[in-house]
Amino acid sequence: MGFSSPLPEHFLQRMSQKDRAMLGKGGLTVAEAAEAAQKRPEREEQRTFARELNRLDLPFYWHRTDKRTGATLGVPDFIVGVGGVTLWIEFKAPGGALSLEQTKFLIRLGRQCLALYVCRSAAEAIKLILKEKRSPGDMPVPELPQGNET
Repeated sequence: MGFSSPLPEHFLQRMSQKDRAMLGKGGLTVAEAAEAAQKRPEREEQRTFARELNRLDLPFYWHRTDKRTGATLGVPDFIVGVGGVTLWIEFKAPGGALSLEQTKFLIRLGRQCLALYVCRSAAEAIKLILKEKRSPGDMPVPELPQGNET
């Protein structure tokens, strides 16, 4: 037997995470549902940005943001190498704020004179990248090691 309508918020708040998970989307509190809705456009902006980084042939790291990962808590969504610098970029939907762990990581970056860029859209992040991008002739290219030459 299932429920034909969502449970009241005060019921959901008293249920365990495990029990609420069995209800699927109907087991989300109002705050959790709002957060999930906010993350959908955020992930889409991240995908757009990742496609552009690939098109520009830039090295980057993008960890999963839809599930818990083994990444260090608070690490931003993207780490991008461009123009001889490394950019730490966190995506937030409009109105979104850094979590406590992300704020702690921001402080750690600041202690090393490194910046965290919070971008609200792929377009904003792409502008940041293009500002740092230099022409390929500006940077020395290391030689790749050859096979054993004994």
